Amino acid sequence: MFPKPLQQLFNRHNARLTLILLAIASFGLVVKNVSFEENELMPECSADDDLPEEDFYVSSLCNCGKKIPIQSNETAEPDAFQWCSAESSVRGHHQRIVTYALFGNAHNASVFRRYYSNLRNISLTVEKQYPGYVIRIYHNVVDDPDSEGYRQLCNVYCRYPNVDLCSVPELADRIGDNSTTPIDPVLIRGLNPRMYRYLVMLDPNVDLFISRDVDSLIFQREVDAVRQWLPSNYTFHLMRDHKGHGSIILAGMFGVKLDQRRDLVEGLARALILSGQNIIGHQDQASLDRIVWPVAKYDVITNLVLIDFYGLINDFIRVNSDQMAHDSYHCQNPYIVKTSVLKVFPFPTKRNGRYYIGGAGHELYPEICPIACRPPDHQDWEFC
Repeated sequence: MFPKPLQQLFNRHNARLTLILLAIASFGLVVKNVSFEENELMPECSADDDLPEEDFYVSSLCNCGKKIPIQSNETAEPDAFQWCSAESSVRGHHQRIVTYALFGNAHNASVFRRYYSNLRNISLTVEKQYPGYVIRIYHNVVDDPDSEGYRQLCNVYCRYPNVDLCSVPELADRIGDNSTTPIDPVLIRGLNPRMYRYLVMLDPNVDLFISRDVDSLIFQREVDAVRQWLPSNYTFHLMRDHKGHGSIILAGMFGVKLDQRRDLVEGLARALILSGQNIIGHQDQASLDRIVWPVAKYDVITNLVLIDFYGLINDFIRVNSDQMAHDSYHCQNPYIVKTSVLKVFPFPTKRNGRYYIGGAGHELYPEICPIACRPPDHQDWEFC
């Protein structure tokens, strides 16, 4: 039985939020388009070959001798659990990540065109637009030289120093060998592949991540919105940039500052993993709406409110908004507005032609956006 103050908190919010907080608490604590030719040779590693031997780690992945620079003062504990790979762990603390999920048979022409063919474009664009960020590709591709998917992953991994590969099956195996990791490897193996990218939420070496779709392009408009979010106090960042973006949180258009709410986000990640034990097509997005949104829209886990496994709570409760949303069409959508107490921000950059965030730029032409969704000083931006 929970103490009376905690029960009052649950009664104050809807049943969904109550269930989410209970689910999180049950885990422990809650507190404050280019493709490569099929016969293309494995590229040379692009990392600095002139680094002193003690300043880099030589990766064993893909047999290309990729060198990953090490900063000794930032290196993670050698015995810490590897939530992506040994290569990602040697990058140390305070990582900023662009996280992707990749799965499917690369020999299938439509799968290859939509997903694998964009990997090089993503790697180049992130390197330019998000300097210092590391791309993590969470995947279930078999480590087999005869696998087309494996060859494509290795091409981008060996070419670009800002790319890490995270094999989810291998991650599950490591958990099985580590009795101190408080998550069942069976749940990782059964996780909906679209939700692989959420595993970044469990990594203590990551301070911030943005989740993106592997079939989408990164435009300056997105980068400018992220830059507006970064210096703010908001933990969560959401974007909606098309009339068809009617979901509250889009799986490939949100970000989280883990270092601001790490224990909270870890609890949310565990709840997401529990909810993703199926292969439903839109489970990644549905889980965000049902699990993350009820918490993200309220800042109930600050120094004002402290809940732990024993149900402790301080004497007063105040609810504050904890997410920033950029929206060009749904800023007055009744369904979205009624679920959030937070002001919706217009995008700081005018749309470039027909392109929109979360798209490849050649489909679903954007419509004229409502005046209310335009920046106050740019009411003339019809395609805001």
